Amino acid sequence: MLICGPDTPLGNHLVEKALNGGYNVIATSPPLPRQKNNHRAKEPEKKAELERLVLVPWSRQSPVSARNVILRGLSAYDFIDDAIIIHNLTKERRALHELPIAFLQEAIDVQLKSLIFLAKEIIVHFLKRGAGSLSLVVNTEGAEVMSTVDSILTSGFIALTNSLITSYQNESFVINGFDSGSGDAAEYASFVFSLVSDHSRRSSGKWHRHNEKNPFFLGNFRGRGK
Repeated sequence: MLICGPDTPLGNHLVEKALNGGYNVIATSPPLPRQKNNHRAKEPEKKAELERLVLVPWSRQSPVSARNVILRGLSAYDFIDDAIIIHNLTKERRALHELPIAFLQEAIDVQLKSLIFLAKEIIVHFLKRGAGSLSLVVNTEGAEVMSTVDSILTSGFIALTNSLITSYQNESFVINGFDSGSGDAAEYASFVFSLVSDHSRRSSGKWHRHNEKNPFFLGNFRGRGK
């Protein structure tokens, strides 16, 4: 199982649940910093203390790095069956006119373009394999009111999910979306994992909503798959 976004409470809980569920897990991590001599710090062992967990550095602004995430995962395991991509908020509270252009460019690269790059590489793998499930997870931590930049980025992620559901609805792999009105990361992770891991209930083209309370913006921007 590939989990993209483990450096968040939701992602951490998903990694834990996948490992406890007996899965081999590939989890993305931020790239390692460079040392003073301009060489990268030593990478962690290919397999972390938990033998079924492989940490793969992911430079979110690089399409090449997105491809390497898949290649590193396949070098550790024969195939990737399930992939989970998590969209998180920047939690930037400043108004749009107060934000530097450099911040906006980086936010779009890190929060949206990177997920497009990674989704593309996952889909390429699933098309070659003829199977798999891609889950795109909106994680707003229960926020009902967001800044302009987070509203834009989140609606973009929702539009991406809807487009992928429609474009690949007749393929041999499944794509689904998840959203939640709850700030309970452990509970949300249980909800996502229970549906992703239960292959007997697997179907494609759906939005799965956790908790009856749902942030207003999702109702405005989210379309339904088939």
